[in-house]
Amino acid sequence: MRLRGVNSKGLFQRLIFWLTRRMLGRVPEPMRIRARSRAVLKAYVNMERGLQGATAVPAAITGIAQIRVALNVGCPF
Repeated sequence: MRLRGVNSKGLFQRLIFWLTRRMLGRVPEPMRIRARSRAVLKAYVNMERGLQGATAVPAAITGIAQIRVALNVGCPF
């Protein structure tokens, strides 16, 4: 049995659906399914905001991370 998505019913859901429509041109079905639970929708929105706000890692730190990973896995580069 598949879950059906909901149409916007509350103010928070209408706001999120409006923003989603504005960014994507439509509201995808997975977003409608997440909207069945306000807590799930809110957690998902917060996760997406965090991902959008994340910045790229500086090149110096990327180099250090590559060396540490190579040492951990035993790569004799």
